[in-house]
Amino acid sequence: MPTQIETDELMMRHGVFLRSARDAARQSLFFLNLLYRCKREPYGRAVESYLDTALHQVKGLIRGVFVPSIYDKLGEVEDAEVARVANLGATWSSIRHDVKERIPLDEIPALRARIIRFLVESRVAGRTKRLFQHHLSDILRWLARHLTLFAAALFVGVISINVEAVHGLLLNEGRWLLLFLVLLPILLYINFFRYWYRKLRGLDPDYVHPWSVGSRPFWSWRPLVIPPGRLVQRWPSGSLLFWAIARSQSIKLLAYLLSAGLAVFAIYYLRQVIGEHSTTVTVPVILLVFYMILLAANELDFWDFISKQPIRFFVLFAAVFCLFFLRIGFGREGFIFLFGLTMILLVLAYVTKVSRSRVVVGGAFTSFAILALLIYGDVIHGKRVWEQDPEQSFTRLGQEGSKVRWPYSSEESLPVVVVAASGGGSRAAVYAALTLQRLHRDLPDIAMQIQAISSVSGGSLANAVYISRLLRSDGNRDDSLEDLVEATSQDFLWPTLFGAVWPGRTRGEEIENAWQDPPVGLEELTLGNLVKRWKEAQDKGDAIPPFPMPLFNTASLDGHDVVISPLARELYDGDGRCRDARANGNTITELVNQVPDDPLTWVFYRDCIYGLEDFLGNTDLLLSSGVLASANFPFGFPVVKVAAESGALIFSPVANEREHVKLTDGGALSNSGLWSLTNLLLDEAHFEELRERGVLVLIIEASRMPTYRSLGSTFNSLLGTLNDQGPIGRNLHNRMLDVLKQRFGDRLVTVQMDLVPRESLNVMTTWALDESSLRDLKDQSFELRWKEEKENLQVKWDFLTKGTDIGIVDTIHRSRPPLD
Repeated sequence: MPTQIETDELMMRHGVFLRSARDAARQSLFFLNLLYRCKREPYGRAVESYLDTALHQVKGLIRGVFVPSIYDKLGEVEDAEVARVANLGATWSSIRHDVKERIPLDEIPALRARIIRFLVESRVAGRTKRLFQHHLSDILRWLARHLTLFAAALFVGVISINVEAVHGLLLNEGRWLLLFLVLLPILLYINFFRYWYRKLRGLDPDYVHPWSVGSRPFWSWRPLVIPPGRLVQRWPSGSLLFWAIARSQSIKLLAYLLSAGLAVFAIYYLRQVIGEHSTTVTVPVILLVFYMILLAANELDFWDFISKQPIRFFVLFAAVFCLFFLRIGFGREGFIFLFGLTMILLVLAYVTKVSRSRVVVGGAFTSFAILALLIYGDVIHGKRVWEQDPEQSFTRLGQEGSKVRWPYSSEESLPVVVVAASGGGSRAAVYAALTLQRLHRDLPDIAMQIQAISSVSGGSLANAVYISRLLRSDGNRDDSLEDLVEATSQDFLWPTLFGAVWPGRTRGEEIENAWQDPPVGLEELTLGNLVKRWKEAQDKGDAIPPFPMPLFNTASLDGHDVVISPLARELYDGDGRCRDARANGNTITELVNQVPDDPLTWVFYRDCIYGLEDFLGNTDLLLSSGVLASANFPFGFPVVKVAAESGALIFSPVANEREHVKLTDGGALSNSGLWSLTNLLLDEAHFEELRERGVLVLIIEASRMPTYRSLGSTFNSLLGTLNDQGPIGRNLHNRMLDVLKQRFGDRLVTVQMDLVPRESLNVMTTWALDESSLRDLKDQSFELRWKEEKENLQVKWDFLTKGTDIGIVDTIHRSRPPLD
C-alpha cells in the first residue's frame, strides 16, 4: 500500500495527467464525431475518405498524453480513490495502445464509446465538485460556441422591443404571436429532436441523415466536444468531407427556411379559416426575417467551430467596422470604396500567393457580392432623388400674382374649420379617417367647412385619401367616403418589404404604388390638381370649399419642419422674420437675436419653417409623394432625398455643405401638426378675416397612447420620469393654444378627438394593424370618444355661428394637450 507521501504525489501527478487526457479525449471526439456514417452517396464516400486523416490526428492527440509511471508502482491498493485513479490510468493506457492509424470504419463507434466512457468515469466525485469543475466549464464553452446566435437573438429582441413599428406589429398579434414563436426553438434545434426520434424508433445511432453530416461535433453536449488547436490540421487539401458538409449545410439551411415559411404561413392562413382574419401578411414575413438572421448566426458559429480559421472573429470585426463607419457618417459611396478596396487587397493576396486560404477566397467573394449590391442599390436609389422639373410646375395659392387665396370665401362667410391630424402609423391614419367620416355623417354642416388639414405621418395618409375622395365625389360626399377607413387600414409594410428585396424596385416606389392603386386610390393626383379644382370652385361661385387644403408636415434631418402643400410657404412659415431672413440672406443664428421679448413666441417662432418650394421651386408633386415624405418612419419607409439649390438651406448650420435635403417622418420633430397650422391661422394676410368669421380647430390626436401602469420600483420610476418628454410637449401645445386664445379671443374654439387612455385599448404604432387591433380602435376607443365630443363639436359650432352661450365651457380644449 502506498504511503501518504506517495498518495499525495500520485494525486498531484494524476490531476495534471487527467487535465491533459480529458482535453485530448474531447479533441479526439471532434474527429471521431465526423465519422458517423451516411447511407446516401456521395456523403458516405466523403466520410470514408476522411477516415485516415481523422485517425492520424486522433492517434497524435491520444498518444501525446503519457500515463505517469507512478501508476505502475501502485500494485494492489485498498483505498477506493487511489484504486479509481489507478483504473483511469489503466483505461487511458489501453486506449493509447489500441489507437491505430488503420481502423475500419465499423470499429469507430466502439473507439468513440471507450473515449466517452473514460470522460464519464474521470469526472470528480460529488455533485458540488462536479458542478464547479465540469458542468460550469462546459456551460461556458457551450455559450461561447453559440456566441453569435445569442448576439443575434439579443439583436432581434432589441429590434422587437425598441423599434415601435415592429414591437407594435408583433404585440398586436396577441396570442397568435406565441404560436409563431414556438416554431423558433423547434426549427433551430431540429437536430436535437431528430436524435430522440431516431432513438425512440430504435434506428441505428451510428448513421446520420445527409444534411447532418459533420454536425455531431458542433451539437454534441454530453460530452461537450472541444475543437483541436489551430495548429492541428483539420482538413487536408481538397477534403471531400469538408465540401460535403458545406453542401449538406446549404441544403439544411434551405430546408429550415422553407419549413419555417410553410409553418408560419400555415398559422397565418389558419386564422383565415377559423375566422380571425388578419389585415397583414407582414408579421409572418418579419418573423421569417428574424429566423434568417438567427439561422445565419447559427451557421457562422458552426463554421467557426468546424474551420481552423477564426471566421466568426473576422465577420464580427467586419460588422463592428461597418457600424463604426456608419456611425461617423459614411454613406453608400463610402462603403463602396471600403468593400472595393477590401476585395482588391484580397485578390492581390491570392494572386501573389501571400495567402490562398479559404478565408481569403471567401472574403474576396463576400466583398464582391456586397460591393455589387451596394453599387446596384446606389444606381436604383439614385433615381429616387426629387429634383426641379420646370415642365411640371404650378402656382401655389397665396403666391404673388395668384388671384385666389386661402381661406375659401362665400356669401355666407361661415366659420372656418381646420384640422390637425397627428402621426402614429396606421393607428393615426384609421383614427383620422374615422373622425372625418363620422363628422360628415353626423355633423355635415361642420364637415363642409373644413378648409385645411395639417397632418403628420399616419394622419397625412388619411388627409390625402380624404381629399382624393372629395375631389372625385361629384357632390355626393357621403357615398365617396364609405371606404375611407378601409383604405387606411391596409398592410402598408408589405410593399416596403417587397420593394427592399425585389430587383429593380425601391421601398419608396412600392409604397407609393400601393397608395396610388385601389383601395387607397390616390392615383396620379398632384398638388397642382388641387389648386386647379379650388380655383374652379371659386370661379363658379360654389358655396362650400371642394376639399380642405393639405399641409403635409415632414422634417429635415437637421431638425427643421418642411411643409408640402398647395398653399404658399408665406402663409404658414411664422412671422416676417423668416421672410426677411430669406430676402436678406440671414442665418438662423442671426434670427435668434431678433426674437421679440415675449415668452410665447419661442414656442412656434423658435425656428423657421421650410416649404418644399424652397428646394424644388414650383415643381408639381404627387399627393402620394407628399404622404411618403411625411410618413417615412425611420428604417421602414425610405428617407426622401431632395436636391437643394445653392443657398436654399439658409436656416441650416451647415447650409453651404449640403447638396441634398433628407426628409424623414414629421413626427420626429412635431407629431401633432399644430405648429404649421397655428402659423397659418395667425398669418397677417387673412388673420382679420378669420377672426371675423370664427375658427373651429379640430385636433385629432392619435399619437402614442399613454399608459399609467406602475413601473415597479423607485429606480425604474425615476428613469421613467427623466425620460418622459410628455410634459414638454404638453407645455409647447399649451403655449400655442395660449397664443391663439390671446389673438382670437372667443372667435376661436378647439375640440380634441384623442385616444382613450386605457391600457386595454392600447393599439401599438405600426403600419399594418391586425383585425383585433382595428376592432379595439374602431368599436371601442373611437366610439367612446366620439360620444363625448360629438355634442361638444355642435355646441362650439353653434357658438361661432349663432352666438349661442356656452356657459362655463372653455372655448379651448385643455383636458389632454398633445404630448409632442
